[in-house]
Amino acid sequence: SGPRRRTFGEWVRSFAGRAGEEKSHDSIIFDPRFAAGQVFTPELWGIMLGRMFYMPAVIELVEALVMPSRREQNAYMWQVRVPPAYVGQAFGVLFADLSLGLPLDNRGEADADQDARDFRGLGPSAAKPQGPPAIPIALYRLRAEFSLSPDLGCMRPGLGVPFVQQHRLTAEEVTDQQRTVAECMGGHHFLRLSPQENTPIRDGDWVIALGGKGFGEAMHARGLLRGSPPPGLAGSEPSERDDSAASFPRMVL
Repeated sequence: SGPRRRTFGEWVRSFAGRAGEEKSHDSIIFDPRFAAGQVFTPELWGIMLGRMFYMPAVIELVEALVMPSRREQNAYMWQVRVPPAYVGQAFGVLFADLSLGLPLDNRGEADADQDARDFRGLGPSAAKPQGPPAIPIALYRLRAEFSLSPDLGCMRPGLGVPFVQQHRLTAEEVTDQQRTVAECMGGHHFLRLSPQENTPIRDGDWVIALGGKGFGEAMHARGLLRGSPPPGLAGSEPSERDDSAASFPRMVL
């Protein structure tokens, strides 16, 4: 007997499944590297090259992201560590504080301060910023099945409190009992773009924000900017224009 011919229902189900699979491959959000925060993947470059045929200005947008100093921009992408005082709070609270220029490191003490109450719309000076503002656009988050172990942290000089270095795990520290990933292996973080207002902040979250040079300098001085030393250490002043600090790919990879 010859091969069995598929029924019409089987053919429709097969076509629908194949179409769904092709659609998932067409969308960059299904790329595991992109979901892990590695924005500029080979697939993304291929898609952009195709789009540039219809919209040449795409390359200008990419240039603005990866080489902001050459475009004479006033706003840059910054990756900032979320202070522990925000853990458990809604993303909307962090959004309001960043956009209004409220000092992130003083939030726990500032809640009782009248200026802080004014900032959140509870007083007459709600529209007057205190410091350099920024607009948060994404969270760089540790996957739930991985954990920030205090044993893997270190004491930050001058602070006297443990500080977990998320990206400084070595192969020797990875065991079967502890679900961690060594440095440069990838896959233990993901990028959550445009979180909802009620999204709870987790321990170990980083926020990617669009802000001016003054915002970056303020976060650098507080030791919250990616790669910045703890407050009070010598040489903590950022350079006049450091592309490595403002470059979007370097901050999220």
